[in-house]
Amino acid sequence: MDFIVFMEKEILNKKRQGKIKTAKNYQAARNTLVQFLAEKRSTTVLELETFDAHLVKAFENYLLSKKICKNSTSFYMRILRAVYNRAISASGIPSRQPFGTVYTGIAKTVKRAVNIQIVQQIMKFTPTTPSMEFAKDAFLFCFFSCGMPFIDMAKLTAKNIQDGRITYTRSKTNQQLSIKIEPVMERIIHKYYNGKREYLFPILKDPKNHHADYHRALRLYNQNLNKISQSLGKGVHLTSYVPRHSWASIAHEQNISMNVISESLGHCNESTTSIYIKSLSTKNTDQANERILKKVLSGEQKKKQQKTETYLNLVFFRKFYEYHDKTARKTFTYSF
Repeated sequence: MDFIVFMEKEILNKKRQGKIKTAKNYQAARNTLVQFLAEKRSTTVLELETFDAHLVKAFENYLLSKKICKNSTSFYMRILRAVYNRAISASGIPSRQPFGTVYTGIAKTVKRAVNIQIVQQIMKFTPTTPSMEFAKDAFLFCFFSCGMPFIDMAKLTAKNIQDGRITYTRSKTNQQLSIKIEPVMERIIHKYYNGKREYLFPILKDPKNHHADYHRALRLYNQNLNKISQSLGKGVHLTSYVPRHSWASIAHEQNISMNVISESLGHCNESTTSIYIKSLSTKNTDQANERILKKVLSGEQKKKQQKTETYLNLVFFRKFYEYHDKTARKTFTYSF
């Protein structure tokens, strides 16, 4: 069995299943492997029987020599391992366990999450263009929606809203999630949904080419987030991933359990997810999101409350002294 031919069939299967992004990742891994074979072995054929640890290690070294980072190299290895295991299962050939000597983990990278203060700065940020304004609103909506991925936000329709909740299926894992619509989320929805189009947000416009629409919108979204980052100052780097990572990070800082965070994000494997669905109700997710929104939104409310309390205290003491010091006729001056 030619491994390359088998992999091409897997790519077609992913496309038929609607897993376009996965198919693109498989295609990238396949193309790079073919390039390696052509350069190092003068062939583009890879018989499954010859797929061994020596070849895989040589391919890893090839990727690293091309200055491909450790995580991207690992990503390719995990794709090849998944396809290899399916090829072994389909062919009945004994596995040679070729991936034991290469790195298939995930190395620590630059932190993607931002803290509460940065989220509050984004809320106060004044955009200069309509596309920048949408980027700001999309970022906040994704954050307020328990770190909803941008692809899932793009696919939301009026049918996803029922009984004051957004219920949707994650594009990546097919896991169903349900989120209570908080007032800050509702305002953003009403701002962009006119009731005339299928989708809540103006991202997917061409019914015949949603894939192109999405990637065009994603590029523009990230470009505008980069502009917002520059306005917020040094050290802030916003991307489409940041709302999701930030929600998880802030949730953890607020001592929300990892189980609830995992369920809220839909960010766990199938067996673990099934356990979470059975053991945790949507109330946990709602409380988690409410706690985070309360923390983020409390800054401005706290300032207003302090100013009101100061004013009331001054009024009280003025009345108190005027009552007890009428004979002295003292004058009190107050400034706010």
